[in-house]
Amino acid sequence: MKKTGLTMEQHRELGRKLKGMQRDVTHTQSMLVRAYPIKDGYERRLQAIENHLWKIRSDLENAMSREHPSDEWDLDVYYGKLDE
Repeated sequence: MKKTGLTMEQHRELGRKLKGMQRDVTHTQSMLVRAYPIKDGYERRLQAIENHLWKIRSDLENAMSREHPSDEWDLDVYYGKLDE
């Protein structure tokens, strides 16, 4: 069975989740940087998580554009404001 990727609705849902995760990691990182010395390494490890989330969002946006080449998709699915 050939894998066909995600529907547009699935991309939208996943985009919301990933944007929320990124927001939460950034908030946590800010909180920990204010509370603990850099040498404790929290900032560095959370930055690595944030970088991975950006890469995942970028890769999924590329997959979405291949799977749905029509005007159906837009940049805000994985980027832009988080619609809660």
